[in-house]
Amino acid sequence: MSSPWTISIRPPFRDGCWAILRARFTDAQYWEADSKQEAIDRLKAGIENPRAVPGDNPPVSRKTVRIDAHEDFEKSITPETLFKDQVGLGSFGQTTTAEPWHEKQPEREHIEPLYDSEVVLHATDGEGPVDHPSSWNWDYAIWAAHDTENVFDVVLHQPARYEWTTTTMETSELLRILQGRWHTQGSAHLKQFYFEKSTEDADDPYLAWEPGGIDIVPRAETPFDQAWDYCPGVPMELNGWKYDPHASLAREVWRSEIGPERRVELHHTYDEYSFLKVYDSRVSGADAAMIPDRFDSKVQSETPATELREKAVGWMRQHSPAGVTYPAYDRRLLETPPGWDLDKSPGVRYGNEFYIRYRKETAPEQDADTLIEIAGAPKGTNYTLTLIEREDAVITKKDEAPINVPENCSGMNGRRPATSTCF
Repeated sequence: MSSPWTISIRPPFRDGCWAILRARFTDAQYWEADSKQEAIDRLKAGIENPRAVPGDNPPVSRKTVRIDAHEDFEKSITPETLFKDQVGLGSFGQTTTAEPWHEKQPEREHIEPLYDSEVVLHATDGEGPVDHPSSWNWDYAIWAAHDTENVFDVVLHQPARYEWTTTTMETSELLRILQGRWHTQGSAHLKQFYFEKSTEDADDPYLAWEPGGIDIVPRAETPFDQAWDYCPGVPMELNGWKYDPHASLAREVWRSEIGPERRVELHHTYDEYSFLKVYDSRVSGADAAMIPDRFDSKVQSETPATELREKAVGWMRQHSPAGVTYPAYDRRLLETPPGWDLDKSPGVRYGNEFYIRYRKETAPEQDADTLIEIAGAPKGTNYTLTLIEREDAVITKKDEAPINVPENCSGMNGRRPATSTCF
């Protein structure tokens, strides 16, 4: 009969780990066992004292438990192992080999040539995105170079979305990549490269990928060589802007070579349209993005990636980072009046409202704070001044009052400012 109690055993992602397991009668989460005995002990503890699971469930017994194991762990743990005191037939199983899992996988033949050498493993798939400036012949690619002992430097690339991921992996994890099985918990940094869900088990969080051809290539032909061009046709440096090939989330980024940082971001959507944002790190907030003149917003954009890139490069040639300042930024607002500290730097919310918050100086033993927040259109004259009283990080009182101030000034004089202080 089919059983609701399933024990899942999967290969590890760390060389020192025996396997990854999951059982609903324990904590229903995947966990890494450093040895086979540790796995058996934890499963037995769950059998003797199973967790409460909502619904009508049978007792955890030899008849109600099913073991779903990866082929390399088949019969390594059997019902006979877990239920020795229960009457019934069961397989005696096979003992696990003394050789670690990652040393007996056939894909290891691809990894062996990398040790202490100047060559790199290169696995690709697909024929490349249409109209990409690089003319690369892959939809996504993996490079792996040996670093130290069982550690490999790995670069993952998906050119269609201009995404790069750089990371380090142990032998076990790299083998799993080459086998085309990526795990959501063990490799969160690979989420952007998931393509096809596994249909083996609805409770199994593994995803499947059929790797393309695997080659050994010279390091000079990979991202591990400093002269390697991450995106041909894209300037790596221009007018004080430096291209960041490791930016993720379907965007291309140029960062300022001066601080505080300014950056230009090209965002690529799932359709053919792209849009541009410019940021000044001295101003915070989710809405603190500038859209230069003659550039479309995300909603309006009908610009393909290639055209937008050329337009963005032209804009950067004409605007150096030193000349980029968010309209809400005013250094005079950072010069706090006597008796006050800056609690929050300038920020933008709702797309067009500027705000800054000051905190009244208090003795160290006091738990209560008095804050004043000033909000309004950047460098305008109509502001809202909000008095905030906070105790143990909990707001206990909040009063708002409109104020009119001279241009480039901010109202600031205790609880209800009678005058305006210009910075």
